[in-house]
Amino acid sequence: MGKVVHYHFDKVDHAAYPNQAPSDNFYILRPDQDYVVEKDDFPQIRARPVWVSADENEENIQNEINVIADGMKNNNSLGRSMKRDIQIKLKAVSADHCSINYIPEKGWTINERGKDKCSSNGTYIFLKSQQQMKDHMPSDLIPVHNDMIISFVNYEVRVKLENKTNDQIREQLVAQTKFFSDLDHKFEDMAKAAPKSSVAPPKQPEVPVAAPVHVPEPVHVPEPVHVPEPVVEAKPVAVVEEVKHVEPEPVAHVEPVVTPKVEEAIAPSSPAKEE
Repeated sequence: MGKVVHYHFDKVDHAAYPNQAPSDNFYILRPDQDYVVEKDDFPQIRARPVWVSADENEENIQNEINVIADGMKNNNSLGRSMKRDIQIKLKAVSADHCSINYIPEKGWTINERGKDKCSSNGTYIFLKSQQQMKDHMPSDLIPVHNDMIISFVNYEVRVKLENKTNDQIREQLVAQTKFFSDLDHKFEDMAKAAPKSSVAPPKQPEVPVAAPVHVPEPVHVPEPVHVPEPVVEAKPVAVVEEVKHVEPEPVAHVEPVVTPKVEEAIAPSSPAKEE
C-alpha cells in the first residue's frame, strides 16, 4: 500500500447550513447527513489518526488535529513543511499536501488546488464513520463524477460521463458484445492456423543402469558361551584388636626401712719389731 496515513474526522461543526447545490466541480459526499450547526461558536473540524504505515515514527504522529475557522483565516494549508498552517511530520505527507477550507455556503472542503504540483501519495476520502471502521464495513456510496480517477493499487481508471439516449446505450452494448465475440473467434482461428511444430523434442540422454550390487548373506555368529568367572580364595586377614588404654592402678606408699649403721671396730696397731 505504500506510505499511507488515515485520519478520521470525528467532529465537524458549521456556522450555518450549507446551501450550495452540487455541480461538476463541487460534490456533496453525504447529502443525507444532518449538519451540526454551532451558532454560538466558530466552525471547527477535528481529526484523529486511526491507521499509519508501519515505517512511520510513532513519535511524529499527532494525536489530534483541530482546525477552527474564526473568520480571519478560513483557508488552512496542510503538509509536512513547517511553512504549512497544519504540520504533519509523517513520510506519507508531502511538504505541501492539501488544504482544508471553510466556506459558509459550501461547508468544509478538502482539495489540492492552487498548488504547483499534486502531492506524491494523493489525498483520498473514504467516507467511513467510526462505527463502520470498527465493524470493518464498507464505506458509504461515493458519487461518481466526470473526470473522476479511481485508483486500484497500481491501476487508475478515469471516469468519462456522456449524455446518451436509451437507443444509443443499447446500440453500444450490442457493438461491444459483437466486438468481443469476434475477438474470441479470431483467437480460435489463429490457434487452428498456427503450423504445428515439426521440430522433434530433444532426445533425452540415456541414463546408464547401474549393475546390481551383490549383497553377501549375513554370517551366522554363534552366541557367546557364558564362562563363569574363577573363584578366588580370600586370604586370611589378620584381625587387629583394638588395645584399650588401661589406667595403672595406684601404688601404695611404703615408708623406707632405716638400716642401723654398724661401725667397724679397728684393732689397735702393735709396735713394729726392729731387725
